[in-house]
Amino acid sequence: MKQLHRLKLASLFVALTIGINLLPAGATTVESPSAESKIDPLLQKAMAEFPTGEKFPVYLWTQDIDHEQVERQVKIRTGLTIDSIQLNVKKQLNMSELDISFAETNDEVKAKEQMSVILKNTEAVREQKRVLTDTIAEKRSAYQAEYRSKNDKSRKALHIEEKDVLLQSEYSPTIIANLSAEEMTSAAQSPAVTAIGLCEEATVINDSLASSIQSIEADLSVSLLTGSGVKIGQLERGVPDTSDSGLGGKVTAVGGSVDSHATRVARVLHAMAPDAQIYSIGLGTDGGLSNFGSKVEQLIGNCGVSVINMSAGITTDTGERVPSTDPWYSPYEQWVDHISGTHEITFVVAAGNNGIGQDISIPGLAHNVITVGAIDDNNTGSVLTDNYLWPNTSTGNGN
Repeated sequence: MKQLHRLKLASLFVALTIGINLLPAGATTVESPSAESKIDPLLQKAMAEFPTGEKFPVYLWTQDIDHEQVERQVKIRTGLTIDSIQLNVKKQLNMSELDISFAETNDEVKAKEQMSVILKNTEAVREQKRVLTDTIAEKRSAYQAEYRSKNDKSRKALHIEEKDVLLQSEYSPTIIANLSAEEMTSAAQSPAVTAIGLCEEATVINDSLASSIQSIEADLSVSLLTGSGVKIGQLERGVPDTSDSGLGGKVTAVGGSVDSHATRVARVLHAMAPDAQIYSIGLGTDGGLSNFGSKVEQLIGNCGVSVINMSAGITTDTGERVPSTDPWYSPYEQWVDHISGTHEITFVVAAGNNGIGQDISIPGLAHNVITVGAIDDNNTGSVLTDNYLWPNTSTGNGN
């Protein structure tokens, strides 16, 4: 089970060719999966009940692009690779024997003095981090161009009409579209398609907010790191009131209706990293995979975020995880893992408010996310000794 962190929400600031192979005598080939095996069992069951010709929303995973080719493109353009930059950072840290130790203190003056020394000692390393940020942006752009072209070709090859497309991903080998049972069966016969599943209806639930900025020691954190140069994506049912005095003019509402919960979350994000730029987008109540995916891709492509904080959860109307063959690793979580790993995005998501032992909200069981539970601070603010795990925080992971 994922470890539930002390914070209710947090954000990090430093933070899916076919070839002809000539095989030697006696060698065996790996059989291609059958068309039936590509269709999720839940979808197979539903297809038997679909009226002839009626269309339903499904996701299609297709053969992925050549990641090594994209990495080569980035290296040609920049002369750099992500690995080489990270190696340079490690070398500088090891060779220079920098003093980056920090003695824990509640004294803000001493904290600032220590941080000033650390910043001076790590200037060269932080410059490499800036180079890394620029290279990641170039990498995302290259992947976006490849996925955009690849998915457009796949859609046309599968004879999916544009009017039926709900999401044609620009960052993953994914197409979500309204298809009939006959069209699904046809798509499954294509070697380009690896999996097809039903997009279940789902609801976005705002997860309640811990009461105090002091409880997460934001007042101390800003003495250390301010989030300068960091772009944070905020994913909620709605968006903050950007005129709120507690946001310091650092929040941009990308789209959605103003929501008080989003405003409170944004206040905490701003308190933790006052120099970071926050881009907020509202999901509304539609927790469908196409809506969720499109909003995440807007934050990546249009806003250039490196961190996405989601203090909301996706669930069914009954509070359960969205049905799938493996409810503990849903299509949402598979997709998030791809986005996070391929495009260098840190996801910080809420565990949910269903109660201890109850299901963690989607996408909280993805491998590449930081899932955050809640504490009750007894309304004592910075007094930490009386904090305890909030009884409503979700902890269940299927085990």
